[in-house]
Amino acid sequence: MIRKLHNPKSELYYHLKEFIQTTHFPWSYSAKSTPMDEESSEYQDFPFYSHRFINRPRWGTLSARYLYPEVCSDLTDKFYPLLEEIFYVNKIRVGCICRFNANCQHPIPDDDRPSIPHYDHPFRHKNMLIYLTPAGGETLIMDDGGNITDVHDPKEDDIIIFEGLHCYRAPKKDRRIVLVVTYI
Repeated sequence: MIRKLHNPKSELYYHLKEFIQTTHFPWSYSAKSTPMDEESSEYQDFPFYSHRFINRPRWGTLSARYLYPEVCSDLTDKFYPLLEEIFYVNKIRVGCICRFNANCQHPIPDDDRPSIPHYDHPFRHKNMLIYLTPAGGETLIMDDGGNITDVHDPKEDDIIIFEGLHCYRAPKKDRRIVLVVTYI
């Protein structure tokens, strides 16, 4: 189930939102959006751009160095206070942030297939998405059998949390920029 959170829309939020959309923000290209090799006619594996603030712990074939989350960006200290602000305003208690990323998906206007359904970690966790642009790109939540149980059609500045199997649709036009946070 998707739960929409309150976005405090603070001065810090608008400053970071503006910065992440400039040419000064560093992005890295990833040819695949999931570590799985399960592309089918039903799903697609999007290339995208990412900036890792906090790298997820190593598991399976992922190339992280450690079994614990690792700060891996000089910009983490600049962006982390925004997370504290959102958690505080929404009265969310967090034991550990497992991953913190900025993701940028370019539009794919002619293909409506969603990304490959996936879990971000092999252990129970929550996902938070902060939508920084008005590009759209639905987030789909699924049960373990792959049946869609909830859909969020994002608006600019939306913040949602959810658990479980999920995927998304690429935007039809404009860049979909989101902050992705996983936590326990």
